[in-house]
Amino acid sequence: VVSARRVSRGRVKTLLPGEDASDATDPEITRVWERFPKILRRRTADPEHIYHVHSAAVELLVKNVNPTSEEALIFEANPGPGVLTKALLEAGIPQLRVFEKIPVFVGHLELLKEQYPSQLDIVREDFLRLASISASDEYGVTERTSQLLRGVPHLPWKNEPVVRVVGTLSRKKEVTFLRFLLHVLPQRASIFAVGRIDFLLFISGLEYTYITSTNKDLRRYRGISVLYKLFFDIQVIDKVPRRLFLPLPPKWKPKPNNVAVDHDNLFLVRLTPRSDLFELLTPPERLLELVFFIRQNMVKRTAYVIPTLEKWIPGCGPRLIHCGVKVFSRMGDLSPDQMLTLFQQFSALSEYQDSPFIAAVTREMREEDPSYPEL
Repeated sequence: VVSARRVSRGRVKTLLPGEDASDATDPEITRVWERFPKILRRRTADPEHIYHVHSAAVELLVKNVNPTSEEALIFEANPGPGVLTKALLEAGIPQLRVFEKIPVFVGHLELLKEQYPSQLDIVREDFLRLASISASDEYGVTERTSQLLRGVPHLPWKNEPVVRVVGTLSRKKEVTFLRFLLHVLPQRASIFAVGRIDFLLFISGLEYTYITSTNKDLRRYRGISVLYKLFFDIQVIDKVPRRLFLPLPPKWKPKPNNVAVDHDNLFLVRLTPRSDLFELLTPPERLLELVFFIRQNMVKRTAYVIPTLEKWIPGCGPRLIHCGVKVFSRMGDLSPDQMLTLFQQFSALSEYQDSPFIAAVTREMREEDPSYPEL
């Protein structure tokens, strides 16, 4: 369920017409970039990493981190200057594991480690490069994923999340990290092999539109919107101005496109894998087929449902109509639950297992994983 609450901007200053962004730079931001000028002071529209360094963001994260139990681990991805790291330790988080590769930041974090030796664990990895890490593991070159999760117990899927990942994502990391999560989650692979792991993340306005858009807004609604809602319980918590994160964005604003996007704020969301995820379909391995079904059919959201599915299984239209599918329904008109129901009806057809659809799924899966069984 996607929920939102009233946004509080607190003491954040609003830019006046004609005011230069640099004139409104918050003293907290200035103090941090003066300590790490080579890394953080340069403005950029497309940074590799974005760092939460201002109290407006840090206090919000600390307030909402809420470990599910005393045994639960908090992972902080790319802590950078360690502003949140210090705040979490001071708040009494019993087990905090941070992932940082940049040497100057690692050195600063090691000073915190001296103050909190039993609470803080430093791992010299970029957790947000999980796709690359998992790929190298699959080829047998490394075992880096298991190192990220060392000491984390394997728990039944319905248990409370065993790890909470906290971080701020640049657009580059959203595309690689979040898409990878959507890829491995239905397989219960990579980090999800240990059980449910949830995420407390600042994301861009663009990703926010994908996560929250519904079938009432065909311009913004995407296949990825359907996958997010089927795979995760989603909570939208708050938003914080982008100019309170480092590196600062450029003074010019992105050109508007056809989809209205809030580029001025980052949105704090909690993504928790659904406890009933592997009960949506029988057998649960069919989730991979569901992903392919959604991705293929949401490419053209204005396509009519019946003609589209008859390309996979000729003559299936009357049977689907008998099951309740409306004749003039378009793919983009379907809610996530309706899309799931449509797939359940489609996959229950007698021709399904021998259809070109299954052949296409198998072909794609084998391109990604040669060990995937052939038809």
